[in-house]
Amino acid sequence: MIALALGIHKFKVEECTRRFRALCETVFQAKALATTPIIGWFARMFYYSIYETSVLESAIQKAFEERKVLFGHQGKTSKVVVTTTVGEKCHLFANYNWGDGKRYLNSNAYTWAAYVSR
Repeated sequence: MIALALGIHKFKVEECTRRFRALCETVFQAKALATTPIIGWFARMFYYSIYETSVLESAIQKAFEERKVLFGHQGKTSKVVVTTTVGEKCHLFANYNWGDGKRYLNSNAYTWAAYVSR
C-alpha cells in the first residue's frame, strides 16, 4: 500500500502516514461482541474476521481518491509491484507489466483495486 502511495501517487511520507492512519481508524473497528471478554471468545468462533470487512473497499477508495491507473511506468516513476493471492496462488500487479493473466494480473486498473483484489 505504501509502495503504491509513494511510487505511483507521489505522496510525501507525511501524507502516506496521514492517509494510512485514517484508513486504519475506519477499517479496524471490531464487530459487535468480538472483543468483549469471555463472550468475545465465543463470538469469534462464528466470525470470519473480528473486523467489519464490508467497509474496506470504500475506505481504500476514499484514501486514494485520485483515480490513477496502476500500469504506466514512465521514466521518472518508480517501478512498483504488489503481491497478492488468488486462491492459493501468488500473483503480481506491476506498473511495468500489463498482465498476462497468469503470474501478472491485469495492471490496467486503478491503484486502489490492487489493494482489494479478489
